[in-house]
Amino acid sequence: MALIITAIIVLIPVELGILFWHGKLKNGKLSFKEVILYRRKLAWWQVALWILVIFVSSGLIMTVLNPVSAFIEGWFTWIPENLRLGMGLSDAFTKSKLIQT
Repeated sequence: MALIITAIIVLIPVELGILFWHGKLKNGKLSFKEVILYRRKLAWWQVALWILVIFVSSGLIMTVLNPVSAFIEGWFTWIPENLRLGMGLSDAFTKSKLIQT
């Protein structure tokens, strides 16, 4: 919750301020023109295509990097088992505890 509040109060205004500042440097006034490019709307089929491409590529990347993750976990065998953080896919927590977090 604190992270969300921090993002709303600090991160979003800072990011918008940086964009406006760059707009002022380029255009002489506070605007997003020439700062945020590619503002054209995409056709619905292009949006659907990008969703599919991103979903499939992220699945492939996670599948390919799974052995790397297992290899890196081996570096931390010196940490006692009860103190190690899992990947979040175990049955160690009940559904109610997961919902609370």
